[in-house]
Amino acid sequence: MAKISKIIYLVLISLFVILLYTFIHESGHALAVILQGGTVLTFDINYLFSHPHISYTGLTTDSSRALVSISGLLFPYLIFVILIPFIHRIRAVLIKLVAVLFSIGVLGSLIPNIFLPILHIFGVSPQGEDIINFINHSSIEPLAISLIFILTTCVSLIYLIKVGKIRNVYSDILNSNELIQIQSLNIRKRVVFVMLLILLVIPLIHRSLNLQSANLYEDSDVIIETTLDNLEDDIVTIRTFEVIETQVFDFIYNIKTDEDLKIYINSLSGPGFLYTHNDRITIFDGEEDVSQGYFTNIILEPGAYCINIEQDTRQNNGNVKFGITQKYLSEDDYFYYDILSKIKNKTFIDSYYQQEGFNLIYNNHEIKGSFEEKIPVNISSNRISISVFAVGDFEEFLISFRHHNGHVDLLKNSFATIGLSLDVRVNDQGEFIISTMNADDLSIYIYVKEIK
Repeated sequence: MAKISKIIYLVLISLFVILLYTFIHESGHALAVILQGGTVLTFDINYLFSHPHISYTGLTTDSSRALVSISGLLFPYLIFVILIPFIHRIRAVLIKLVAVLFSIGVLGSLIPNIFLPILHIFGVSPQGEDIINFINHSSIEPLAISLIFILTTCVSLIYLIKVGKIRNVYSDILNSNELIQIQSLNIRKRVVFVMLLILLVIPLIHRSLNLQSANLYEDSDVIIETTLDNLEDDIVTIRTFEVIETQVFDFIYNIKTDEDLKIYINSLSGPGFLYTHNDRITIFDGEEDVSQGYFTNIILEPGAYCINIEQDTRQNNGNVKFGITQKYLSEDDYFYYDILSKIKNKTFIDSYYQQEGFNLIYNNHEIKGSFEEKIPVNISSNRISISVFAVGDFEEFLISFRHHNGHVDLLKNSFATIGLSLDVRVNDQGEFIISTMNADDLSIYIYVKEIK
């Protein structure tokens, strides 16, 4: 029984140190939000049963979000730098042990950030990782970040050995009465070593296990969650918001549903979307569960909007969780915004879209009334990217693409699809299918890029 008690004692110390590091890490994120004038919505440090994270609102610029992302790493490291010169002076062995384990944990947390930026260069970007979020929101090159963390890790290790006198601290802990009393476990000198090793690799193991299960909503400004059987009507507004200046919105969602479900954004200021004459754009329409859904890079102009859920009955034993992120337009966003504005204002011409590799394969002006046409296209690669624009007025409108691997709707009563990538078959022949009703001076532009 005594042996079991001592083992539990050592395990609890390790768990406490991990919890301490997690608390300080998430506090770094939270402090960065608060100091920049944002509001922290959630603060979760439960590393045993969930992915620790915070959520916040009020910060929309890339620079502010980059600072929030990196602060989770910087705050524990700052404490590490301050703590090390005093660590050998701590008399209480238990506190000294906790300080050593925390310091090693901070060093261990630096190591993944050496490799993650390199993976990002090759197109592997684990979702939810702070350093990946920092790269996405900053203009710093991933390779430079990797080199900075290599240098920081090496300097910090030397700092721990030379300034922290870690060898003497290690000896003090091993020779303390507290550990001498654990001789019956026959792990006297190995206890601290094993625990130090565990604390060194825990950040690596934890991150590896959570590459795919990282919190989907960690970077969201607003999180909405509702149980479907609690909705008071078949059509319910779950969020109303106002856009003061043109911004880009990303919607991520998790849906569990027993029946057909529709989720859409309504413009409360009239037909206010760049993409369609209608007063709504659909985010989700189906009856299948979705664990990680994305509806991203949606440009919304100034006006009032709401998010609605529509279902057939109120007997749906499912739930919906939404994360909403908004940001200012980037240089690329302004390019697309300009194109969409010209389409909406009916001033678009084919020369406005000059993306590298895209070729105009179809251009038809002044389509009137009901119209149907099929446009064959030869494919010489196994992947293509398609951009389609419709300029004019119509009552019903559909452009789809059929190929060996399947069929996809490109435009359905909407104006533009930009850069949609599809897996196809080399030397296959696909076809675009155009169908309109009550069109008025409608112009259609189809661009195709073959990806080698």
